[in-house]
Amino acid sequence: LAARAGLPLPFVAPDAAPRYFLLLSQLIVLFVSLGYATAERSRQEDELLVAAGLKVDPAAAASEKAEARPKDAVPDEAMALVMKSYRDLQANLDPHVNCDGKPWVLEAEDGDVRVYSSTFPGKKCKRWKVECYSYGQIDAVHEELSDYQMRAEWDVNFEWGTRLKVWDAPVEGDSDFESVQLCHYTTAPTAGGAVSSREFVDVSVLNRCEKTGAVHVAMVTPPAALKSQVPQMPSKGSKKRVRAKTHSGSGCAMVPDETGNRFKHVMVSAIDLNGWLLPSAVNAFTSQALLESTQMMQRRLDRLLHDPKAIMVESASRRPDAATPPSA
Repeated sequence: LAARAGLPLPFVAPDAAPRYFLLLSQLIVLFVSLGYATAERSRQEDELLVAAGLKVDPAAAASEKAEARPKDAVPDEAMALVMKSYRDLQANLDPHVNCDGKPWVLEAEDGDVRVYSSTFPGKKCKRWKVECYSYGQIDAVHEELSDYQMRAEWDVNFEWGTRLKVWDAPVEGDSDFESVQLCHYTTAPTAGGAVSSREFVDVSVLNRCEKTGAVHVAMVTPPAALKSQVPQMPSKGSKKRVRAKTHSGSGCAMVPDETGNRFKHVMVSAIDLNGWLLPSAVNAFTSQALLESTQMMQRRLDRLLHDPKAIMVESASRRPDAATPPSA
């Protein structure tokens, strides 16, 4: 064929082409056979090393790892999302720029409460950050703020919530990560009723630093496969409530200072409220709403610090509907 195409074959005469191709095919078979023989010899050597305890069997190691993994472990995709949110939250704590490298701009300030915003590339909503100082023990404050029944008693922006799932020890080799939770909650109407109640399904990770005592909680809307397992709650009539979306990098940080009884409290959010809302209108009232809700939280925590008995009495006589999902 090469000779017919006019290609130079100085080492093969045209009449020797059949013998040349026969030799070539034999060489190919020889090389393939040598490859199989080498692979088989390597496999046999690996078996001898494994039997002697000098090498770990990859198949057995993979099988042991699969057996060691809890059957009810955090879904891999959800774990990847919430850990990304945790990393983005750490970046959002920077005083100058957010996790996208966009600058934080002061929007409102009152006392020690400061509200910042920054642009969110590719999104109509903004990233928001609130900084303030709170007093008391971080563990007690975290428990107070994460108790949905208790929160429904004093937070006028919160309506109802529940924990659907709690997974323990989610991060191998890092004991500071305590749990991952799947939560379902609703907010009350805001902006004088202009924004109706919104429904959230979030997955969150809790990190409690043993060395510093700081607590970080990052949250994000879980993947569709996990979120779809949570039935959407009814609203007025036959309509379903609007589900909002929590973007990566949302959460809070509580970091103690040198006084030992005060800590810096930072809350970050990037939320698409969805529905028929103008993003410009939402961004306009968000700064004032965050300022007022933070001051409301500070008043509650002040009572927790100075009048805990009163709060215990109130908690003992909670609203009976606080743990019941709202139906309208």
